[in-house]
Amino acid sequence: MNIAEGHGLGDYLAHQSFQDQRLLRKRLTPMLRGGPTYKPWDCDYLTKNDILDPENTISFVASACEHSKLCIEKFDKIAHKFADKVKEGWLCEDSGKPFGLPLHVFNDVDLPLQKSLNRWFFVCSMSFSFWSPYLPGTPKYLIKDPDGRLWKGGKALMVRFNDLLQQVYGSSASSKSVVYEWIRRFKEGRDAIEDDRRAGRPATATCEGTLPLVRNLVEGDRRITIRRIARMAGISLHSAFGILHETLGLRKLSAQWDPKALREEQLVRRVNLSRELLMKIEANETGFFDRIVTGDANITPRCGIPLDGWALKDMPFSVFNFLFANAYRAVPPMMVERWESIKEVCTVLDEKFEGQFYNCVLQSESNPLKLLSLMLENFPCYRDHAEYGGRKISFLMKAQMLIVGVSRILHEFNDVAAFDIYPSFSIATTNRVIQMMRFYGLLEPSPSVETKMQRGMEKQYANLFVQRKHELFILGELFKFGEPEEVEMRALASRCVELLTLRVNEKLKSDGSDASVTYMDVDYIIDRDRCENVSTKRFGQIYFPKVRCIFY
Repeated sequence: MNIAEGHGLGDYLAHQSFQDQRLLRKRLTPMLRGGPTYKPWDCDYLTKNDILDPENTISFVASACEHSKLCIEKFDKIAHKFADKVKEGWLCEDSGKPFGLPLHVFNDVDLPLQKSLNRWFFVCSMSFSFWSPYLPGTPKYLIKDPDGRLWKGGKALMVRFNDLLQQVYGSSASSKSVVYEWIRRFKEGRDAIEDDRRAGRPATATCEGTLPLVRNLVEGDRRITIRRIARMAGISLHSAFGILHETLGLRKLSAQWDPKALREEQLVRRVNLSRELLMKIEANETGFFDRIVTGDANITPRCGIPLDGWALKDMPFSVFNFLFANAYRAVPPMMVERWESIKEVCTVLDEKFEGQFYNCVLQSESNPLKLLSLMLENFPCYRDHAEYGGRKISFLMKAQMLIVGVSRILHEFNDVAAFDIYPSFSIATTNRVIQMMRFYGLLEPSPSVETKMQRGMEKQYANLFVQRKHELFILGELFKFGEPEEVEMRALASRCVELLTLRVNEKLKSDGSDASVTYMDVDYIIDRDRCENVSTKRFGQIYFPKVRCIFY
């Protein structure tokens, strides 16, 4: 069995083994130079438009790469590290690895099948590339607090001072906020260590004579107001409130509303009216209830966004922007593009698929590549392809992730339209994977690309975002989607995951382990390693190509 015969990488790894390390290097060397030519995907859209599928795109770009390269000598070390993670149980079913992702990853609000598919489709349609700010340069002071967070400059000194207090005084030490406040005062020139004198007179409202009086007033009239208590006791409203809630421990209770005493004929009429309304709802002659959008079917658990194409396609941008804003009225980047993408896909759904993405799945006849062709043919926001070296190439990350989630949801619901995505799809690379490959030392860009990624980052406030007119700008230089440098970084990062998958499986087999990994498993290990280990060190200082596009 080999990949060129049309078998996927997962099946290939399950049946193929290398005799020794020498043969492994011999087999991997041509892959670094472009690798074997995979059998083209059976995707009508790609064939009709003469576009290379993602697997052949990676091979073609890697063979003609001019601006970046791979460091083959470092793969063994990283592969051994990943093999150890696999043996530690990182890919157990309960750990949430990609191959066995629980349903709540794609349906975390417990929706029925059709709305689950619609929700996942809308989420994938809105997924765009944006990056988090990262730390330019190396700060003079960099201290890690007990919570694992990094602080620099004066903040680092505050964290260090608070850590020393905790070591000496233990639980009786002052809180962080108090420590920070006193450090601020000393930096401003304060010498005294006593608290400032407070304005006003001491609190005398809770004296022995006031408490019994307030208690007697409340016990005499449970409906008495705080304002009347304050007036009768000769104290302020704030003092009266404190005595009631803090000293006496009382709280306000709302009186229970009892139904009115209805006559017998009124009780019978109420039952008859309820039955009549239920019959009208079940008949639904006017279709009124089909046009009601409830708030429990949403894209995220905190925003009531309907999950039907006809309801979303006419949504104003102001409403769309408001639904995705957080408590501080901050919104994700590229909101205009997200809104336009949703309007586009909802219009197509309404015109061709009766407003339901589930109808697209049914038309695919349980064939993931046919569903992929259907998506590329009808939804332009999923056409992740460009031109490189005179050929049309494609990565199709967003479309592949969509179909991965669809497969998982259909299997969870045991639907008749369920299909298996393995071994159909290739590797989908994000900016984070590119950044991690650079962190591991597996991907080395040319000096010109490195300079372009770092340009502008030496400024003191280069990591600040500026929000203007629903657009997000960042200081520094952006890569254009589809330009050679950006395409090569994506392809080589994908090739890194491919080679790591081969090396990890070889290492596991040589250690006598029955476990094996796929490229999605390796991608999960990379992301988990980033979250648990790398991001708390110097991950933010590793530059990567920043691209503003709607495909990844």
